[in-house]
Amino acid sequence: MKQLTNKATSDRYQNVIDVPTFHPCRPIDCSLPQDDQGYVYILASIHRHYIGQATYIGQTPNLMQRYKSHLNGTATPVTANPAMRPWIMLAYVSSFEKCSTSGRMYFESLWQGTRNRINSRRQTPLTADQVADLGRKLVSERSYLNSIDLQDKKLVFHRCGAILDHPVDPKSKA
Repeated sequence: MKQLTNKATSDRYQNVIDVPTFHPCRPIDCSLPQDDQGYVYILASIHRHYIGQATYIGQTPNLMQRYKSHLNGTATPVTANPAMRPWIMLAYVSSFEKCSTSGRMYFESLWQGTRNRINSRRQTPLTADQVADLGRKLVSERSYLNSIDLQDKKLVFHRCGAILDHPVDPKSKA
């Protein structure tokens, strides 16, 4: 990592900012909603040891609040693990405002179950981007319609980021 130092401050309060020499993800211009309409989402760890491998699929009434709690380590034991942080929001599914928490939980388990079934048949697990694309596929196939009462609404898939192809931590090449 390169270090940028603010020379204008005293030595005691010197600001050091770590700037990675490579950027493992590509954010897409996508602002996160701040309302309580209900969402199912996927996070990916961008820690150098887990880039493109570790994912977390969850559901929440308020996406922005939940994402902040994942980032500060207070959301779940999985995302609180400092060895796996930070996390980026890869994608989310919206239009759950007319259904109950159990509807979001059903879609969350559908997404997780699909990922787990596919991974159990493969030698190498799906990448984070492939797991995100499973969510897009589930939304487009509309296989959830018999189990979730959306009151004539359709779920909408939103892509927020992508993991770039960095299979190896550049530091380990030295």
